[in-house]
Amino acid sequence: KLPAIETHSLLREHWNFFRWTGSAGVLSFAQGLVFYLLLPIFSGLESSAALRAMTNFVMPVLQSDSALAVLIAPELARVRMQTTDLSRIVRWSTRLFALEGVICWLLVAVFRHELVHFMYGDRYVAYADLLLLLGALPLVSSRVNVLGTILRVQRRVRHVFWTSATGAAVALVIGFSTMSSFGAYGAVIAGLAADVVRIAVMTYFIGRRGSPRAEDGGDVRASTASPRVAEARR
Repeated sequence: KLPAIETHSLLREHWNFFRWTGSAGVLSFAQGLVFYLLLPIFSGLESSAALRAMTNFVMPVLQSDSALAVLIAPELARVRMQTTDLSRIVRWSTRLFALEGVICWLLVAVFRHELVHFMYGDRYVAYADLLLLLGALPLVSSRVNVLGTILRVQRRVRHVFWTSATGAAVALVIGFSTMSSFGAYGAVIAGLAADVVRIAVMTYFIGRRGSPRAEDGGDVRASTASPRVAEARR
């Protein structure tokens, strides 16, 4: 059994991790949901329903990418202090995600009319060209997932939150202007722009030198903790 002071330290580290990543998750969820809530104001309920229907074609890839990013997290954590191995895993995972994203994009772009007609009949055929934009979502979202995983395994969860906050702000600012002019197309444009900004911000954070701050649950405490706490953390 761990001493009380060590148990308290371990619980505090878990809480620090949760409060930043949990808040980031709420922001990311809200960013995706807000378009469906605001879009009917600019172009009606049908446009919002069409956006949801078209998103269903890329949703399986988005969900599989998120799951795969979780699977590579333990390996990234194992080599996080080994720059060469970390770069190698990130490079190959990024290439595989990018290949999957390009294939998805090509399939939904080339066969968009046939896919929409097969799934929904003639109801949303007029919105089939949305897949030209939506097809790019797996490509950029997979990059967001990989970079976010790197920040988490480096225990820079505070940066994950601020990245999500920046993306949500960009989505709202761009979304209001693009949805009023382009409807559902504007919502997708805003979502893509937000993800591109998130990629840029996370790349900047990862490129910064220095150790994670203590409030992130970073290496500062881990290096001074007792062996029993270190073992519990592993």
